[in-house]
Amino acid sequence: MKMRFTFKMVWNVAKETALLDSSTSENFLDKKVWQDLGIGWVRLEQPIPVHNIDGTKNQNREIRHYCWL
Repeated sequence: MKMRFTFKMVWNVAKETALLDSSTSENFLDKKVWQDLGIGWVRLEQPIPVHNIDGTKNQNREIRHYCWL
């Protein structure tokens, strides 16, 4: 199920679509949202592998950066 929402930060606002109840174990932003909002990122010392709900590796491979919101 997808839902439109407004993502608000101190220096920027963006309207986005979110996937509800995705069963992820963390919170994620895709690269386009990161770029649109102008959020900086920090490189992880050790990348985090990403798997799809069916157990296969995600085509984007791994998480290599994080940001503070």
